[in-house]
Amino acid sequence: MTEQDAERSLLKQIRLELRMEKRIIFVLSDLLNQKDGIIVRGGPCPHSPAASEFNDAFRHAYKRGAIDKRESARIARGGLVVRGENRETGETVYAVADASWVIDDNAVIEAHRNAELVAKVYPDAKTEAVVYGTTINDRGRDAAERLGVVVYDSIFK
Repeated sequence: MTEQDAERSLLKQIRLELRMEKRIIFVLSDLLNQKDGIIVRGGPCPHSPAASEFNDAFRHAYKRGAIDKRESARIARGGLVVRGENRETGETVYAVADASWVIDDNAVIEAHRNAELVAKVYPDAKTEAVVYGTTINDRGRDAAERLGVVVYDSIFK
């Protein structure tokens, strides 16, 4: 891969993530009640009260030893975290959403790992791993089924 190809790939990824920040609550509407969905990590309002609450919980998890320094860095550069109510049960859910232009097994595994880390921050709440993109390959589909990751593909078609 040339440097120019790598830059083009990075720009496509950034564009996908920016587009999803605006749509994530609607994309997750079959999982969460839309009116209750709030972005607590990432997104257009990094200094919102919800983001402050997430940062406080994140620091508390680090101080109590639930996450280590490496995991702390991983959460800091992770995807979107959306808090909402489960449509069926009404329980609080943290949907941990990662973007991938083409969803493969690596993207699914990354989403699953990030959701596991957020579960350490909020041990009493349910977490859902979510990966979204334009298409998914067979390895990605197999990994999603095996790990229980929710997939949203074809979101821009």
